[in-house]
Amino acid sequence: MEYSLTINEYNALQRITTLNKMDCWFSIRQTKYGEDYIYDLEEKKRISLTKALNDIYDGLLKEDFDLLDKEEQKALNGLFKKYLKKEVL
Repeated sequence: MEYSLTINEYNALQRITTLNKMDCWFSIRQTKYGEDYIYDLEEKKRISLTKALNDIYDGLLKEDFDLLDKEEQKALNGLFKKYLKKEVL
């Protein structure tokens, strides 16, 4: 369930979840070994990156995505493609 996010992936996830107000449940944390994982603040448990990305994708507004810089858009779309086989158009 752990993985290492790139700086651009981390920034894109942090920014998009802040823009669309999903930061009330979404938190990126690290293990003592420096591996990243997603923690659901509402459910108080770890969740898979795939589940988190699916929830983000489902609640994503194009207007919010457009507020990301090009590197953040590319990183977020890369995560969506890799884990969901989808991308923001």
